Amino acid sequence: MTDNRRQSNQRISVGRDFNVTADNGSNVAIGDISGQVQQSIRQVPDKINDHDIGLKNILLSLENAIKNEAKLPDPQKVIALEQVNTIAKACQNPKDNALKQAAQTATFTLNGIAQMLPTATKIVEGIGKLTKALAKILIF
Repeated sequence: MTDNRRQSNQRISVGRDFNVTADNGSNVAIGDISGQVQQSIRQVPDKINDHDIGLKNILLSLENAIKNEAKLPDPQKVIALEQVNTIAKACQNPKDNALKQAAQTATFTLNGIAQMLPTATKIVEGIGKLTKALAKILIF
């Protein structure tokens, strides 16, 4: 019997940005995803509702903490930044149920990533603040 599974084809190049090449050949750079996340966060209203406790600033702080966390491997940074981007998009339209569901899933993913890190990191602190803020704003 022949094994038809593809072998992992990961290429890492380090320069100005960190690049990850997935099996399908797509490249993801931390600098690129970070720029997308910042753009999404800028589009979040300054105050979403009366329960908003500075969600926009929490998202910006978390994005920065993820980029700068030395104990988080770069591929996980990309995943975490993608989750922050998903949450930012949901905050742009907090009444959209599909986006609320996506934000809830992204929050679970971020909490999973946080469990890999020491509790004293800024990411863990930021995810805790984010979870509380989202619960008040998006009401999961």
